[in-house]
Amino acid sequence: MIVNQAKGDRHPKVGAEHEGDVAAYIAGDEQAGGRICRRLEPVIRAEVARFLPDRDAERDDIVQETLVSLLAYLRKAGKSPERMEAFVVTMAANRCRNLYRWRKRRPSVELESTSEWLSADGEDPLDLMEAGELEGLVRDALSRLDAPCRQLLLAIYADRRSMEDLQREAGLGTVQGVYYRKYACLKKLAGLLNPTLFRGQKAGTE
Repeated sequence: MIVNQAKGDRHPKVGAEHEGDVAAYIAGDEQAGGRICRRLEPVIRAEVARFLPDRDAERDDIVQETLVSLLAYLRKAGKSPERMEAFVVTMAANRCRNLYRWRKRRPSVELESTSEWLSADGEDPLDLMEAGELEGLVRDALSRLDAPCRQLLLAIYADRRSMEDLQREAGLGTVQGVYYRKYACLKKLAGLLNPTLFRGQKAGTE
């Protein structure tokens, strides 16, 4: 559940100490990116804590996604945002709001309250058909994905491997590297799925 926001300025100002690391990271120094993330992670966590309680499973993902997005922005823009701490706080808050909207559209239900429905024998054949077709499309897209991406996504979503384990296995300096690879692979997978899912739909139509 999203908790009420607290008023006031919560995050410390982060300024000139980033400049050298930003330039180094843009030039290709991954360790500089790790230092940027370590300095900004407390700022992001403080913002996420305003929206999500400690027990919320999405908290760490939002923090890491925000850091990955920041690093991607730095490489793409070739410069630092004017106020980096305000920049990442805004990104984190927007992710929390998007999560809240998504949950409102798809509210969770306690399993105990649906036990009779879950055990019912009569399943909608159309739902089963749609689920089967979608699973087939995803399997087909995975088979055409490059091997490193396929192995990473299966490790995360099928084997439920932790990001920390995958970080150590890959020899990466920070867990953000795994998140960055994950979203790059998901983008590739989406590119393989979309033409299949929307085949026959004319460009510009809905």
